Amino acid sequence: MLLEFLRGNNTMEAKRNLSDVFGEEAVTARTCQRWLAKFRLGYFSFIDESRSRRPSNISDEVQRGMIKINLTLTSIKTGFMFGIHQTTALDYI
Repeated sequence: MLLEFLRGNNTMEAKRNLSDVFGEEAVTARTCQRWLAKFRLGYFSFIDESRSRRPSNISDEVQRGMIKINLTLTSIKTGFMFGIHQTTALDYI
């Protein structure tokens, strides 16, 4: 992606070039757009930065206990029940 930025390519040119090399599912246009915007703002760090997490409304022990009781819960149902995102709920399944 950085190479595409340095070449001066726009979002669609970057997506097309990356898809030609890595396959159609390699990157979305939105991902290209976000990265190119970061580069334009001078953000060139590739190091994962810590992110603030929204505090959970319920303790980890309660979540794990509910899932042990009802093994048919999906991540979507669990997330809805506890007010958390479904990907966060996957941590407990």
